[in-house]
Amino acid sequence: MSQTVESLLDQLKDGLEALLDEAREQGRQEVLDHINRFGGAVAPQAKKAPAVKAPEEAKPAKKKRKNPWANMTPKQREDRVRKMLAGRGLKPKGKAKASDKATPKKKRKNPWASMSPEQKAARVKKMLAARGLKTKK
Repeated sequence: MSQTVESLLDQLKDGLEALLDEAREQGRQEVLDHINRFGGAVAPQAKKAPAVKAPEEAKPAKKKRKNPWANMTPKQREDRVRKMLAGRGLKPKGKAKASDKATPKKKRKNPWASMSPEQKAARVKKMLAARGLKTKK
């Protein structure tokens, strides 16, 4: 029984080797025929012919992403912004009134404006003394 199993394995091995040799020869011949069709001349036979790849299929075009804000009303936009800010733990800013924009901000009061020249000189002297400097004469 072991002889029959061994003989079957040998036959299978011989058959596979024969099929591989035949496939290699056919592949080489196909490549040579392809080259001859384009070149018109007989090319020397190569030891190993590169495998011919099938052309890749073109990828389908991607659909453009839909803009979710495009068809929203102003009220819907406000609601969406409010929900997004709430998700971050923030509060939405209130609407600015037209009267708020028209009024300018108060200017900071200049403390030097109301000083007399003597007071200004004393202040400058005090500031320079704090830095370890002397006043110009």
